[in-house]
Amino acid sequence: MRRMLCLLTMLLLPVSFCSAFDLPVSLPKPPVPTINLPVPGLELLRKQGPWITTGIADAVTEVPFLDHYDPRVLTPLDEMPASPTGERLVLPGAYDFYSQTYCLHAGTYAPGSHGAGYLFAPLQGPGATVLTGILRNSCAHAEIPQRNVQLLIWALLARTPLDQCSPVLQQTAKTLLSSSEIRSLQPAALIPDNLVHQSFVGLPGPVQQALELEANLRNMFANKVSDYTQIEGVAVLNGDPPPSRDNRTVPAFRWSYAPNRYFVAFAPETYHETTIQYSLPAGVSVEYDARGRLLSVTNQRGDQITAEYADDLPAALSGDAGVKVSALRALHFTANNALHPGRTLGQDFQNTGYVLTGLPSGKGRPSAGAATPGLTDRYTWSVAHRREVESLLTRADKSMSRPPSAAVRAQTLARLVDLGNFAQALWEVLSAAREQDPSTDLLFANPAYEGWQALLLQYGHGRVTLTPPPGQVSFAPHRTGRLAFVSSLPAAVATMTRAMYGEDPLAPLVPDDPLAPLVPDPDDVASPSETGRQRLATSGRDAGNDSSTASGADSGVSPMTPLNPATSKPWTSADSEDDNPDADRNHPHRNGSSEGSQSSSSNHSTNDQGSNASDDSAATSSSSSSDGDQAGNDSRSTLQKILDVLFPTAGQVNRSLGGDPPRSDFDQVSTPQAFAWQPLSPETGFSEPRRLAYDAQMVALLDWWSKLRAAQITRDRLGGAYAASDKAGIRRQALALIEQKRQCGLAAMVVADRMEALAALTPWGALRTTPAEALAARQADLRAHGLSAADREAGQFLGLTDEEMQGLTEHFLDLSADRLQGNPADLTARNIARLRALGMMWATLPQAPPGG
Repeated sequence: MRRMLCLLTMLLLPVSFCSAFDLPVSLPKPPVPTINLPVPGLELLRKQGPWITTGIADAVTEVPFLDHYDPRVLTPLDEMPASPTGERLVLPGAYDFYSQTYCLHAGTYAPGSHGAGYLFAPLQGPGATVLTGILRNSCAHAEIPQRNVQLLIWALLARTPLDQCSPVLQQTAKTLLSSSEIRSLQPAALIPDNLVHQSFVGLPGPVQQALELEANLRNMFANKVSDYTQIEGVAVLNGDPPPSRDNRTVPAFRWSYAPNRYFVAFAPETYHETTIQYSLPAGVSVEYDARGRLLSVTNQRGDQITAEYADDLPAALSGDAGVKVSALRALHFTANNALHPGRTLGQDFQNTGYVLTGLPSGKGRPSAGAATPGLTDRYTWSVAHRREVESLLTRADKSMSRPPSAAVRAQTLARLVDLGNFAQALWEVLSAAREQDPSTDLLFANPAYEGWQALLLQYGHGRVTLTPPPGQVSFAPHRTGRLAFVSSLPAAVATMTRAMYGEDPLAPLVPDDPLAPLVPDPDDVASPSETGRQRLATSGRDAGNDSSTASGADSGVSPMTPLNPATSKPWTSADSEDDNPDADRNHPHRNGSSEGSQSSSSNHSTNDQGSNASDDSAATSSSSSSDGDQAGNDSRSTLQKILDVLFPTAGQVNRSLGGDPPRSDFDQVSTPQAFAWQPLSPETGFSEPRRLAYDAQMVALLDWWSKLRAAQITRDRLGGAYAASDKAGIRRQALALIEQKRQCGLAAMVVADRMEALAALTPWGALRTTPAEALAARQADLRAHGLSAADREAGQFLGLTDEEMQGLTEHFLDLSADRLQGNPADLTARNIARLRALGMMWATLPQAPPGG
């Protein structure tokens, strides 16, 4: 009894002490009882693991070497010809795409704003095949909102039986999955709700947390919760995740190598919208001298680097006979100006820098007193680069059914390391020059980086042949991209795909054809370098075209408003001259080079986005023609009617560039039909400078119009070739369409220049009507009398059909005068800016290599 009282006193004293001083009481917790009851589904979960397992550990092909590579020209991927199932046919070049992406890791943090990078990793896990089918087929079902696709993915990540989901999600699954795939998703009985927390006792903390989150989501879906925001609140965390020892330091937009396909970089804006860049260079020529040193590198666009060497410096490095150090006597850089076709850029450097040539062993040591500053760091870099290249070649080998011979591999390794050393030397020269002169163009080094990429891609396609230097080596166009697997497509589409490409989904469209299919591949996962953030599945759906995303119709931005490439925001007349898209600018993404890059950033808007140049142009031109020149006659009236018809109709053609029923004459190639413009006579009442400016504008407009019509016909013929599964017709029309759109871009830039010249001669203060008043008068006349004889004459002159004229009438009647409020000169300047932005975007589309 006494021992019992002592024990009781010892237990109660701390309680009474804490109570006296208002301190918290800490009592021992009872032990958690061990549960021996069988829990249905737990063993299945422990055995299978997560439905999708891809993580940063799977990102093994990042390419730090390419951190200095920034494409001078980025072509919007959605400007390239497309198949009915979403594959884009591309030429060698660099592309960007504003992709709808999907969260693959519920309960983690959304992409951050502080620049942590994302890397390419292959899609892996028990659900990889099903998820690939969902994302591929979503491209053919644009009617399904992105949110529904994401909800279906979250439901499957949580292992929710589809028959417990809402009717909307069940229908989404039936549309995007086959019956067998749906049957495979019906799991065994999962853990009952009342046993969830008990079932996870003893599991590691992160695993327990993940399984509890799955259970919460599964309950929400099973209870038919359909509010996206409510489910998103559970699946998506905001803020920054706690640090993890598994995190990696990766800058934004770091390139990764997707073996034997392309180089890819990701920059998520949100978890459901990601900018993706693809690099697929080819047609790069590299010239060596008799000592095996690189003399010149020329890319397909004609940008060139030329090196002149002084004598080698044999005393600069000891301990590594395989590496030579060569001083540079001169470097010459030239590049085509992407923003001003026909102009070139150039810069020369004398007696600066040096280049390493040869495979480093890692045993070299710089000699004391050698006139090679930084050689220790450069040699260390070269050794690390050799390891980087060897790792990438190994990854390429694993992706090939028959890797190249050891001799080919050794030669490719040597050439890649030499190109890497050459590029690093150029980068150091240009970087040092930029410290003294901020206008130095860092993108002059691009051909060396592109040649390096082209050679690695060519190796991955088994097309490297033994060609011992000295001499000239051409890294020829290559195949790339992965076609949609036919097993995941609807039966009719699968039949068409087999007919086009054969049973092998990797079979080329045409052997050695530079035109290659590319689609943002659902097997490509953007894996975050911070492991607590969401991994993202990419898709071929354009994020700018889905009304369920934040960038849809509620944004207040017209879907036809072009973006200012310098800011990635809608272009407005308030943008400063420095932000004008035809001005030289710093690149918005990586290196901040001068002049140089035409980064479209155009994928935030709809396809052919700059093309409303313009809905309001006709009204503006109507007003601007009514100036102080009082005399008027039939010639002047015809001119105005043609302008009224041409501007908005050209905009409509730009926007759709096709869309009519497919044409069956895809064995022919459309050519622009020239218009004979009769110059205005002096009796029109215009002053001679303005009359000549009007004539020049009309000639440019009609040339642009003829090219647009040819491209429209080509687009319809491409649709016919796809419908007929005619490989030769697809190739013919796709190549023609790319080149015709490029020519349309060049023509649009000429129109913008001619419009600007005419605007400079326009006496804006003498205008009798505002653009809004001109539009109101035009609409009133149309409602009262319909199209006039002059309207129809103008339409006949331009070759418009009756349906197109009727569509033009409806277009005019639908226009809002609110858009035309303001100074006519400012409205005209806005239209010129839009037209120039469209022109620049199309003018920089890639060209087929000679013989392509």
